[in-house]
Amino acid sequence: MAEIKFASVKFSASFVNQARQEAALLHRSVAAQIEHWATLGRAMENAPGVTIDHVRAALHGQLSVDDLSDAEQEAFFGLLGDHFDMPSASAQTFFDARRQKGGGVGLDPDGDLARSLPGGTSMKISG
Repeated sequence: MAEIKFASVKFSASFVNQARQEAALLHRSVAAQIEHWATLGRAMENAPGVTIDHVRAALHGQLSVDDLSDAEQEAFFGLLGDHFDMPSASAQTFFDARRQKGGGVGLDPDGDLARSLPGGTSMKISG
């Protein structure tokens, strides 16, 4: 028997709209966003001693990561990585403006350490 690769399910319009908004911020498709949420939910439910409230509090700086259990820390760093991999539109706008002002240090498109200069150009830092 052939493996089923896709299946249709029904979600409320409200839920799909929430997924659409989040997906747009994170540059995902709606389906990929819902799969991401489902994967996180399954991992959280199966991880002993994990509470999503602790993970969210740590993400918002209200709780030290050291106060999280090992499983909670794993969830925390997974979610944190998602934020770095796909910054929100407001974060992207902030960093674009910051690059225009100059003075920041980070990786250039080639992966080399560089200092941003006023006007949006950059200078490789030798070292």
